[in-house]
Amino acid sequence: MSTRMAGQTFYSTLTGDNDTDRNYREGNWAKGQYDADALATKFGLDRSKEGRGDGHVWGMNPDGSEVYIGFADDSLRSNQELIKAHGTQRGSDEADHTGDVLSSAGDVKGALLALWKAGDGGAAEPAPVAEPEGIVYSDKAAKAKAGVAAFENTILPYQGDYIMGKKGSPSENYLREYALQLNEYRKPRDPNQIDGPVYNPQAEEAAVAGFGDEGLTAYDLDFDKDRDLYYS
Repeated sequence: MSTRMAGQTFYSTLTGDNDTDRNYREGNWAKGQYDADALATKFGLDRSKEGRGDGHVWGMNPDGSEVYIGFADDSLRSNQELIKAHGTQRGSDEADHTGDVLSSAGDVKGALLALWKAGDGGAAEPAPVAEPEGIVYSDKAAKAKAGVAAFENTILPYQGDYIMGKKGSPSENYLREYALQLNEYRKPRDPNQIDGPVYNPQAEEAAVAGFGDEGLTAYDLDFDKDRDLYYS
């Protein structure tokens, strides 16, 4: 849509007695059902080259910006829909062309503007709020974080129970929890809720230094070391 700014003019300020001011002010123009593209398609208007003068039709948006609707040739003077539309906006001194033909390019322009629906001109639409994109940890970071989480959930709180033989196999519990945690850490994560640096997995891995590719070390898997120390 081609627009040309014409100042901050609102229809309510158009107080002149001319037909243009009256029709915009009274809502006879720019309140139709077709935008410029649809109107041009419906009536075969040429929008390829903007111009001024007879045949060139411009509309005005409420903010004062102008919209080029297109060039209307004389063949449209006999269009019955335009003749009817002309009657909705003609002045008291204009002829009623019902059953006849429109008498001028100005009549065609008035009829087209009665069917045209104005827009908001050059007003910028608010930018859509972007949804946070998921952040995916590197595989090493995911494994390291899964290892820490599994250790904190299954080993750290129950060391005494394991030493006393009250809580099953620590290695089985750990590896089961590790698999569940790894599955979660491999999923995309909300950057607003992600723990640790978002774009620096190396720093994340450094925070759990000592974990191998599987998120644990040989020392961590030696679950009998505490028992050995206890009974030594």
